[in-house]
Amino acid sequence: MRKLVVFLSVATLLVSSNALAQVDPDPDMVGFYFDENATEFCAETPVGTQIPVYLCFTNPSDIGAEPDFFTISGWECSYTATLPTGVFILSETLRGIQPTNFSSFEDDFIVGLGVPFNWAPVVVVLEVLVGVFGPGEINFTVYPAFNSSFDPPSPGYASGDDPNVLIPCGYSAGIDPASGDPNVCAVLNGECTPIANEDMTWGGIKAIYK
Repeated sequence: MRKLVVFLSVATLLVSSNALAQVDPDPDMVGFYFDENATEFCAETPVGTQIPVYLCFTNPSDIGAEPDFFTISGWECSYTATLPTGVFILSETLRGIQPTNFSSFEDDFIVGLGVPFNWAPVVVVLEVLVGVFGPGEINFTVYPAFNSSFDPPSPGYASGDDPNVLIPCGYSAGIDPASGDPNVCAVLNGECTPIANEDMTWGGIKAIYK
């Protein structure tokens, strides 16, 4: 990943986006979104601005026991972002309490937490800040970690109450990269078909790829 330190006055960010009215209802999904509520998967922003993108686990099935309802004690996946000339990943910020990434690969994450996340319909684990200083489409794609703990390889997380229990996750766009289809789950400044209709349901989106 090429990182660029940019000193500039950032204008107010004007983002137009396609969004679903609800979080993906399927349990144990993961993907990138342009909001922390995991509903906006397409966005546009002018050249010369910065925009955050959030890696979210949605509807984790591991709710955890009372009183803490711990859900995710660690997680893993990798991602790619197509970066046209003039577009840069400015920073990657892990969320949670005392997060540690044990992977040595670029844009690859095998993360342990000092304290597990509490259960929520959307758990934001990573914030990626994108600097858009040139035109072009940026696609965000999620994959299993390079040294995946899952068999078969998959993104996923460790139970909040028992880190030895591993829970594989599906892809928010409903496509498994192992099948040869790219799992593009978020698009910035580009064509968002076939998920450009904001009135579509998650079931409708995923049916396209079956």
